[in-house]
Amino acid sequence: MLNIDPSRIGEALARPGMDTRTWSSLAIVKAVHVSAKGVYADIITITGIEETAALTTTYGGSGFGFYCPVAVGDWVVVEVPEGDWNAGARIVAQAWDPGTPPPQEAIDNPNDPALVVEPGRTFRVITGQGGNLVLDVGAAGTLRAGAETADQSALLGELFLAALGTLVTSIGSAVGGIPGGAAAGSAIAGALTTFQQLADLYKSSIVKLA
Repeated sequence: MLNIDPSRIGEALARPGMDTRTWSSLAIVKAVHVSAKGVYADIITITGIEETAALTTTYGGSGFGFYCPVAVGDWVVVEVPEGDWNAGARIVAQAWDPGTPPPQEAIDNPNDPALVVEPGRTFRVITGQGGNLVLDVGAAGTLRAGAETADQSALLGELFLAALGTLVTSIGSAVGGIPGGAAAGSAIAGALTTFQQLADLYKSSIVKLA
């Protein structure tokens, strides 16, 4: 295979006012290597340059970060620092095209941000050392799990348990008060009120399951 050094060719052709360096290019991924040393991909650019490029991320550090894998055959955008391939090329984005279309959710809802994981893959969200995961849909929003059409309410844990405890206590008082006339009637009325509160909690839940 002919080995072409684009840097040397550029140096030979360079003239005052002529920058022959490649700063950015499109490329196809030929192989992917993931290890403790980093994430690298063997690529071939649209001009035929074969290189190894490091995968970049928008958020990352030692042992943590947002990892979006690339796969063999993916079109990627490659940036070349200072136009010098010896400085190490970087994959900064992936590209959709007619052969690799965007997810159907994006086509159906072009104004909505969406994260659609490749079929058969697992999406992991991991927080460690006391970190929390917060999903806040706001006062008027609904958090749906299982399907976009999910409508079965998920009960609010502590609120539901507190109301359930009150209901059990009220029923116990009613049973213990029989035949206690007014006392039993009052306890039963309290139990019915608490039961209605439980029903209201169920209906007001913002979490919907399929």
